[in-house]
Amino acid sequence: MDSLKSKAFIVGTVILAALSLWQMKSVRKADRVSSKTTKPVSENMRAPANTQTPQKPTTATVNPTDKDSLLQALKDTKACYGNEACDFPQTDPKSYEIAVGQKLHGLLKTYRAAYAKDPANLAQTEALAREYIESTDEFVQESALELMTDLPPSEENLKALTESLTNTSDPLLVEQAMNEMKRYMGTSSEYVVHHYLTELLGRGAVFSSEQAVRGLFGFINANSYQTYADLVRTLPVGSSVGRDLRALLEEYRRQQTGG
Repeated sequence: MDSLKSKAFIVGTVILAALSLWQMKSVRKADRVSSKTTKPVSENMRAPANTQTPQKPTTATVNPTDKDSLLQALKDTKACYGNEACDFPQTDPKSYEIAVGQKLHGLLKTYRAAYAKDPANLAQTEALAREYIESTDEFVQESALELMTDLPPSEENLKALTESLTNTSDPLLVEQAMNEMKRYMGTSSEYVVHHYLTELLGRGAVFSSEQAVRGLFGFINANSYQTYADLVRTLPVGSSVGRDLRALLEEYRRQQTGG
């Protein structure tokens, strides 16, 4: 009996040892497989679509003696309108766009002072004037108009000017534009001037139309008198623009008749 118990004990011990050895081999095998198939945490994370931080266009002072750098700064700054990634303040909903406009305003003035009066830069100056007169920022449009004054009169420039300022509400821009349009009086493009002015007087913003009528007398002549006489009949009797236009037409008639 004791012999049977001893044999059973030995067999049980052998079986337990064998089970332990099998478990150890299984764990080691699993560890080897895991080490081959499992990547570090950083490798398993999906990378963002764009892992590079966008570079902000520079707003640093540009060397005015480097024309290419100046033109590139204009291009880069204008591109800031399409996003809010540039280094401009965003203290309120309009501060960013205002700051972009002020930067463009300054760059255009810098270009004008350094290059606009050089005939070699005529094509470049024309392109800048026509491009930036289309801006919605009045200060940028002011700088574009200043560039136009340095250029010979042209139908293309006048077209860009009148189309871009059709709906302006800035009386200072109207005054500046009318000074520029005086250069087209007596030319084949004069009719474009009168069309613009009649539209502004008849349908423009209050302050813009009032500014237009204040500076209109120099545009009334034998060819345009009837155009403005027809316009005044369509204006409200009590409007300041209608009243002032009637006075201008009467003064023109008086001067023509020597009365």
